[in-house]
Amino acid sequence: MILQLAGCHRSLKIPCAYFSPCPAWSICFFDTPKEQIGDAATTRTKHEDYYGPPKWISFPTNIGLRPYEVTKLFEDVKVNETGASPVFDLNIANSGCDMFIIRSSRDLEPDWLDYLAEFYNKPVVPVGLLPPSMQIRDSDEEEISLDWLQIKAWLDTQEPSSVVYIAFGSEVKLSHENQNELAFGIELSGLPFFWVLRKGSVELPDRFEDRTEDRGVVWKTWAPQPKILAHGSIGGCLTHCGSGSMIENLYFGHVVVMLPFLLDQALYSRVMEEKKVGIEIPRNEQDGSFTRSSVSKSLRLAMVDEEGSAYRNNAKDIGNKFRNKDLHNQYIHDFIASLHNNHKYV
Repeated sequence: MILQLAGCHRSLKIPCAYFSPCPAWSICFFDTPKEQIGDAATTRTKHEDYYGPPKWISFPTNIGLRPYEVTKLFEDVKVNETGASPVFDLNIANSGCDMFIIRSSRDLEPDWLDYLAEFYNKPVVPVGLLPPSMQIRDSDEEEISLDWLQIKAWLDTQEPSSVVYIAFGSEVKLSHENQNELAFGIELSGLPFFWVLRKGSVELPDRFEDRTEDRGVVWKTWAPQPKILAHGSIGGCLTHCGSGSMIENLYFGHVVVMLPFLLDQALYSRVMEEKKVGIEIPRNEQDGSFTRSSVSKSLRLAMVDEEGSAYRNNAKDIGNKFRNKDLHNQYIHDFIASLHNNHKYV
């Protein structure tokens, strides 16, 4: 359907803008701009071609995938028994649109936004990070729930910036082995934590909650993530690097410990490492496994170790910038102006 729309909108004289909820670097990394670079596009056929940035990226970056991630990428694009590929050609969709609208910011990725505009020779309009509305007041009736009151009561007992918030979103389901290592690593770190476990998660190690009840909470139902992240006791997050979660973490200036499982999450993690606002948990390069020791060390480095102070400071600096309401409003005003300047959209 996407390819059909991309191919026919022009013949029908229908304006087409591509809105991406992911940063520009994700489009640039996975799409191959065939029309612009010609034969160079056909050389990215080996696993190692994805270990670093694409050859046609002209600015310095360390973005790339790990071997176990590239293995998954190649498995995902295999033609199945019906003869159909489970993926579509991004370049057809990207080349077919008239404008890119990106949920991103020039403060986050100026080089990638410029690259996208240059290689597709069309407007690229960042609309800002679109953070959640954070008018949080417990006196507002609609904001009050028994769950939040219970969560807040526990958070209020913790020291400022001491608690690790842990959540892996709705798409990632950890294996039994990964969840065990993660749990033991959290326990080994000795840090206070608030862990949101999605419905259907595998069981935690035996007596984990009993052993950690004096310093941690395992929350097994829906949790108001923005409210929790806004609480003064939260100092950092252990995250899968989903785009929405990362934006909320950036908004609040929390240092992040990163354990990505999907490919777009992996790229987000690499960029946050480049910016030194996040620490990715080391993993086996071939199978993606990790140990409780690596989890514990990464958590302590991010949250309390002196060597991690630069990461904590950088995260706070980014938070101060991205909480600027005037900045977000300006992005929206500029977006509306871009639509008016391109008369076919209005």
